[in-house]
Amino acid sequence: MSENLNEPAADELPRLRDQCGALALELERETDPTRRAVLARELAECRQRVFQAEQADRLHDRDREAGGPAGDVQPAQVMRERIEGGNIEAADPRPDYAGLYAAERAENAELRAELADPEGQGISRERERLHSAVEHAQEQQHAEELSHAGVSRNWRPSTRRESWRVMNRSRVKWCSR
Repeated sequence: MSENLNEPAADELPRLRDQCGALALELERETDPTRRAVLARELAECRQRVFQAEQADRLHDRDREAGGPAGDVQPAQVMRERIEGGNIEAADPRPDYAGLYAAERAENAELRAELADPEGQGISRERERLHSAVEHAQEQQHAEELSHAGVSRNWRPSTRRESWRVMNRSRVKWCSR
C-alpha cells in the first residue's frame, strides 16, 4: 500500500472507495491481532485519502459553479464588480401576499365547483347523513339526562301552570327519595 498521500484526483475516488471496501472486508476476516492492527491502520489511511478526494471534488465543483476554472483565483476587482454590479439580488423584504391570496381563491373556486357539480352530490348526502347522526346522538344524550332527572322523554306539559306543578311534584319525589 505505498499510495501517494498527496491530494488525489477526482477520478481516483471510485478506485479509492473500492480499495477501502476491500481493506474493510479483509480486516473483518483476519484473525491475527498484529495483521488486524496493520489492516486497521491501512484502512484509516485509505479513508483519509477518500475524504481528501471528496473535499477536492467539492472544491472543484464549487469553483465550477462560481464561474471560474478549478483552482483559478479571481482578482478582487472582479469580485467587487460582481457584488456592486447588482449580480447578486437581495430577497424582496415584502412577502408576496397577492400570490398566496390568488392560490387560496383558486382553491376555494375549485371547492365550490365540486359542490355545485351534480356528480358531487355524494358529498352533500354524506354531510346530511353525518348531520342527522349528530342530531340523533344529541337527542339520545338529552333523553338520558332527562331520565336521570326523573322526567319522561315524551313528557310535554300543555300549559305553563301545569308544567310547574309537574316539575314541583317530580322535584319533591326526587328530593324525598
